[in-house]
Amino acid sequence: MIGFEKGLSVLIKYLKHNGYIIIHDELDNDAGKKNMFEKYNLELLNSFELDENVWWNDYFCCLEKSIKHKNNDLLFEKEINEIIEFKKNSKKFRSIYYILQKQI
Repeated sequence: MIGFEKGLSVLIKYLKHNGYIIIHDELDNDAGKKNMFEKYNLELLNSFELDENVWWNDYFCCLEKSIKHKNNDLLFEKEINEIIEFKKNSKKFRSIYYILQKQI
């Protein structure tokens, strides 16, 4: 992992002027990330959050149901541990999408 700002600075080098980018990241330090967008001349066009309900209903619940039918816990050990972790602290799985445009 290289960090949000370092990754952003590398990524925008490949983005054309007026080009668009969508970033999906953990929901943490939203204000700091928005400041970085300004620093790198990226206009925030929109953003939306995926809360723990979205993650459970649209991902983890389906994953858990699918794994239960497989009878191979070793094959799905990583996924099982992720589901357990989600059930312990679902709020840490919140995430956000940013839709950005590079300004001239």
